[in-house]
Amino acid sequence: MELQDKVSISGQLEEIAKYDPEFRFRRFAGITLKLAFTMTLILSIFHIYTAGFGVLQEWRHRAFHLAFVLPLVFFFYSIRKTGTETRKHLFYDLAYGLVGTSVFAALFREIFHWSMGTILPVGALFFSLIVYFKRREYLSYSWLAPVDFLINSLLIAGLGYGGYFSYQRIEFSQIFRDPNFTLIFWSVLLFGIFISITLLFVTQWLRSVAGMFRGRSFPYESDQVPYFDVFFALMACGVSLYIFIEFNTLVLRAGLPSEMDLIVGAMAILLVLEGARRSIGPPLPVIAFLVLINCYLGPYFIDIPGLSFFAHRGYSISRIIEHMYLGTEGIYGIPLGVVATFVFHFVLFGIFISKTGLGQLFMDIAMAIAGWSSGGPAKVAVISSGFLGSISGSSIANTVTTGAFTIPLMKRVGYSPQFAGAVEAASSTGGQLMPPIMGAAAFIMAEFLGIPYIKIAACAIVPALLYFFAVGTMVHLEAKKQGLKGIPRERLPRLGKVLRKGWLLLMPLFIIVFLLITGSSPFLAAFWGIIYSVAVGQIHRRTLPFIVPVFLSVPSVLFRINPFDGFSIFLMAWIGLAVLGYGVTYGNTERPSWFIGWIPMAVLVVLLLSGLEPSMAAFWAVLSVIAIGVFYKESGMRIPDIMETLELGTKNALAIGAACACIGFIVGATTLTGLGLKFAAAIIQLAHSIAYLLISVDVLHFLNVTSMALFFTLILTAVACFVLGMGIPTTAQYIIASMIAAPALMEWGIQPLVSHMFVLFFAVLADVTPPVALAAYAASGISGANPFKTGFTAFGLASAGFCVPFIFVSAPIVLWLPHLLDPSVPFDVFNFLEVLATLIMGVIALGSTVIGYLTDRLTRIERLVMGIAAAGLFFPEVYTDILGFAILLTIYLIQKKRRKRRNTLADDVSEGKNIRHEQSMKE
Repeated sequence: MELQDKVSISGQLEEIAKYDPEFRFRRFAGITLKLAFTMTLILSIFHIYTAGFGVLQEWRHRAFHLAFVLPLVFFFYSIRKTGTETRKHLFYDLAYGLVGTSVFAALFREIFHWSMGTILPVGALFFSLIVYFKRREYLSYSWLAPVDFLINSLLIAGLGYGGYFSYQRIEFSQIFRDPNFTLIFWSVLLFGIFISITLLFVTQWLRSVAGMFRGRSFPYESDQVPYFDVFFALMACGVSLYIFIEFNTLVLRAGLPSEMDLIVGAMAILLVLEGARRSIGPPLPVIAFLVLINCYLGPYFIDIPGLSFFAHRGYSISRIIEHMYLGTEGIYGIPLGVVATFVFHFVLFGIFISKTGLGQLFMDIAMAIAGWSSGGPAKVAVISSGFLGSISGSSIANTVTTGAFTIPLMKRVGYSPQFAGAVEAASSTGGQLMPPIMGAAAFIMAEFLGIPYIKIAACAIVPALLYFFAVGTMVHLEAKKQGLKGIPRERLPRLGKVLRKGWLLLMPLFIIVFLLITGSSPFLAAFWGIIYSVAVGQIHRRTLPFIVPVFLSVPSVLFRINPFDGFSIFLMAWIGLAVLGYGVTYGNTERPSWFIGWIPMAVLVVLLLSGLEPSMAAFWAVLSVIAIGVFYKESGMRIPDIMETLELGTKNALAIGAACACIGFIVGATTLTGLGLKFAAAIIQLAHSIAYLLISVDVLHFLNVTSMALFFTLILTAVACFVLGMGIPTTAQYIIASMIAAPALMEWGIQPLVSHMFVLFFAVLADVTPPVALAAYAASGISGANPFKTGFTAFGLASAGFCVPFIFVSAPIVLWLPHLLDPSVPFDVFNFLEVLATLIMGVIALGSTVIGYLTDRLTRIERLVMGIAAAGLFFPEVYTDILGFAILLTIYLIQKKRRKRRNTLADDVSEGKNIRHEQSMKE
């Protein structure tokens, strides 16, 4: 079973990697692999520890995170994709070299005051090195050995000089004089990793020397890490280590960067751009590069037609480096900060809880609920994707995870491969919108707006449920249209039996939701979710008594209650549950394990009686469950499993970490140049121009400028999200759109939360928007259908998701607003129910329009009219709601009557055949 699980996980990662560059990890071995593995464990443990016991100072915390993430990016992601030796890719490599050289030359020319005579040969050398590193694997080995030796030796010499230069200017011992033991501990680990990478690089150089004397170069293959990537990893660790060490000094000289600050900052900019390019592809780094150019060349755009829009006073290279590196506005800004706290923790939680078997439990529940109905497997895909989306934030990963099971089932009951893949893609994409654990963008939204994350999640409840209801409605109508059946009930699990068997797996999710609702920080909620997930993984038939201390420790975590603080009914109930629990498990487990099961209980009782803070007592009790449970071979979370999960957690967060560091350039440039406000003004101006153009041909005067301009502002914002979604992950897309597009909506008086939710919806749904519908492409890889057609079908199934944002802009009560943000404002229940009812009917009308079926197949006229009904029900006016409902009801009655007449005619024909058959038999 364990081997099958590992094969399954490996297979899923390979499938995801086909469509998502974030999962295209390089395979390597030896000491480099061991070092990278150690780094992944340290980073995951660091985040678990800081989630439960407090984060470091925010700049240092983010620097520590990036000091691990960026080097690991250079270890796990190659400088080039495999199979890119064509002439087209040679052109790309030359362009890449030119761009990299231009950034290098611009940064270091001003720092060192190089003349043109100096910068030209240095730039030519830098360009040659970039192209050499990119094309090296396609060159002949016969002359690579001396070139590699020369380059490696120069890098070693540069490292030595840089080390001496740094030693003269940095007081390394200052951090160890800090009285904070926790800071010293993590500093030692960070120093240790930096030294380890240094030793690895020196070892690579020695291998290069040996290779030269043997007449061969250091081998470069897709499963090994070349010396220059180790050097980049070393520098990537060093630029954040510099922040970590020099923190106090940097704070004191804020606004007066030294030459050393600027040199390290320039290196950081280059390394972040390259790390983002490797991990998520070139679109985001290209945008960041253009934004950085705009920061520098702003004054030169004034007299250039078409570019005057981007003009501003301009900033020197030194000012740009200081803004982007020395502070929390650029690289170490809010996006990286959110990833280094909330996002990383919930990524870890999602992997841990999935490891316990919660994903399979969700699948079994969905099968029990909907598997028997018409087209049951498709409804199972919708429900299970919604469940899985509540603990995971990746649409492609969700598609591959659930699709491997649901897509073959859908095909088996009669759905076409194209439709089956589209259902899974649309459902899995909606998972990023499903509370309680939404995608990373939702956590960043909470930080941008200064609103607790739980309120962001609460806002998404109704829109997310409407989205899944819409997909489920279309799936049901398609099944009825095709006459598809479900899975026989005898082949399905019973819901009661499934819940009785797996209820314990839901405990960590319940704990997280409760802590979020009661106001705990998201990372503290994730901490307890992770701890209890691992503890639940230790419980099996031989360790049933562990349920007692795990269950009885929960009140101490949720309510900070010590049951021994005075005699009370709670204490009696607590003791009674303990006695009952051990009594029930006595006859269901072996004696030695039953007695061992008392150890965690004893730990909990002793610590509570000693007066230790209740949550800490619970922590040590649960930790003792884990410490004992990992030694049982039946455990679902043994030490290798925990280590593998910690590694996967870090690897899954690498790309988003590098991307958010790169997005820091865009966020920093927006605050530096006012770019966001300029884009907002441009969008509003363009929307007004379109509105005036339409009104000029409106002879009946049905339209007005204000409403049309607002409508086209929303349309242009959505289009911007679609365009960004063609090459940028959801989180990066949301951040960019929230910087340049959301301000345009706020200019119309739309609440910031509504504006950002609008952008978030379209950022998420870009994964099912052709031509680059990544989730649909992943699903088509499983279904065997045409990817492009699958994308368009998924787009149709997700169409409600494109309508809902327009609705909550005009009817914010769908997001519980304004009551959610201002409880003093009464919540209008009647208005909410009215809006909800019309939306549900609108979703049914839209689903019928997309599928072409209600109770019977729609004619072309009926389909057109049904689309009008959907639009009317979605439009927030009473008269349009009445019109839409009337059309929907009319078509329903017409189809019902037509179907009844057809069935009657079929019955008459059948009866006539039977009569003739009887007569022929008599004759």
